[in-house]
Amino acid sequence: MKDFKRFVWLKRNNWKHSARNLVIKKEFSSMQREFRRQMGTLITSALAFVAALFWRDSLTGFFDVIIPEQQQILVKFATAAIVSVIAVFAIIIITKMLRFEDFKD
Repeated sequence: MKDFKRFVWLKRNNWKHSARNLVIKKEFSSMQREFRRQMGTLITSALAFVAALFWRDSLTGFFDVIIPEQQQILVKFATAAIVSVIAVFAIIIITKMLRFEDFKD
């Protein structure tokens, strides 16, 4: 009789554990997806930073050759302002694209 009661108890409570495990698996899957997404963003940002450093060196060398020394500081500020404006627009566009993809899912 004890075995039967235990079997009935396990049958009754098994669905609760299964549902809980399903919720945990879905949450874990969601966390894995978010982790991969964030790691992709991190790696992409690091590669973009390295590329920016190389471009900075090459552009600095180019401006040193082309522009007279008296005007270099003005050109550097102008270039920094132009690059900042382009970067802001790029960030806005990328953010809107990512929001659209999140809304789409």
